[in-house]
Amino acid sequence: MTTTEPTSASLFGLEGAETMDDDIGATYERWLDDLFDDDDKSGSLKIEEWSSRPLGESLPSAERILEWVADMCGDDCWDDDALEAVQRGSGRPEVVAACEAFRAEFASKITGWRMADRLIATHLITWDDAGEPLVDGEPLYRPATVTP
Repeated sequence: MTTTEPTSASLFGLEGAETMDDDIGATYERWLDDLFDDDDKSGSLKIEEWSSRPLGESLPSAERILEWVADMCGDDCWDDDALEAVQRGSGRPEVVAACEAFRAEFASKITGWRMADRLIATHLITWDDAGEPLVDGEPLYRPATVTP
């Protein structure tokens, strides 16, 4: 993946892929040599297109973070009254708001990776008579146009 947020919201990969690409061409290039012989491209290749969401959206909620912190403190507390004090403090509105701000700031710093969200389409890669790849019947690589 890239170190900055890509401009495309889609991710591309083979069915069940753990690693996906920002570009269908990158997925094609990644798997071509492993799946097909240079001399025999008589089959086809299915590449899935998924919507994506920022990885930061997968962070636990502020309430869950505070619950976890209280539980961790509870493991170290020798007294039930101390644990109750931590739990009461973690439920205060200003503490929840501060944790929500922390979570939002933390999420904003997690860049470069996204999570696949929903399957958008399955694209079929085939090859034309010259061996050039086609995506759903259209050329994967468009010829460059030169303007004077």
